[in-house]
Amino acid sequence: MSAITIGEEILLLALDDDTGRLNVALRDRRIGVAFGGALLMDLALNDRIDTDLRELFVVSSEPLGEPVLDGALARIAWERERRSTDHWVDVFADDRDAVLRQVAGRLVEGGSRSATDTTGCRSWAGRAAGGRRGMSGGASPGC
Repeated sequence: MSAITIGEEILLLALDDDTGRLNVALRDRRIGVAFGGALLMDLALNDRIDTDLRELFVVSSEPLGEPVLDGALARIAWERERRSTDHWVDVFADDRDAVLRQVAGRLVEGGSRSATDTTGCRSWAGRAAGGRRGMSGGASPGC
């Protein structure tokens, strides 16, 4: 999977243009819920999950080759009983720091960003897709 994911789009939109840091207003559960929903949307758009009126379920457990999405898919598939979409948004929202680090890592690997890892936080430099101003000197999301 080479296209930018919904989660990556959300991260790029959530970064402050001047500092490169996650917007202060989004450093709480709201960004986690956004990422939880983004993971599920990406999986649904790639025909890996579907829902009925009550439950979310796996329709294909074939990996996409995208570690963040493949990990989320494996976690859903591992669950023995079907759960609601709300349940899975909450699960991934609770894991927001790990999801943010993974999404940020994929952007770095894909060349949308460059980073140096010094104290467990990434310093951002480079240009975002879509003509956003360059960002540098900021810490990675979740730091």
